[in-house]
Amino acid sequence: MKKLVGILVLAAAGGAGAAEQAAPSAPGGYWTETYAGPTLNALRCVAPQVPVISQFNQRIRTVTRAVRQWQNCHRGVLAALAPSRAAEHIPAEALAAMTPLEREAATRHVAAVHAQLAEAIGREAVPVIARHDAWRDATLAYVAGQNSVSPGARAVAWTERFVSNERESESLQRQVAAGLPVR
Repeated sequence: MKKLVGILVLAAAGGAGAAEQAAPSAPGGYWTETYAGPTLNALRCVAPQVPVISQFNQRIRTVTRAVRQWQNCHRGVLAALAPSRAAEHIPAEALAAMTPLEREAATRHVAAVHAQLAEAIGREAVPVIARHDAWRDATLAYVAGQNSVSPGARAVAWTERFVSNERESESLQRQVAAGLPVR
């Protein structure tokens, strides 16, 4: 009986040592192979309601504000998924438990997962951008038509500023979607 207890104690001690040796690689295995990133639903920004055309200044401002909020959210999500920030998503405790090779592999894996998520998010942004472009073109045509009926320097300046801001916003959106650095 004493021999059996002694063997069990030794086996338990040997098993505990093996578990301690395996513990450092356990986080590495998750972060290098299993990690799938957050769900796409958790990363989605609420798409703005964009009408076909806006004929009143208040509605134009409301739609513009909603689109700008969506763009800021979208840019923020893409920035968080940037490959250069992959290591930030791995908990410090897990990084500390990994070997340098595991850290490098985990960072590569997280970056690849995030690149796939960013690509999917970019594809979902295309219809929102298309609706916004169509709305902007229709609204600008309406505003230009109204301004030609009663021309005013302030209305023309507002339209030009609106067009300039929208073009700049589009350019930034396309740069972010293409993964280019934003100035």
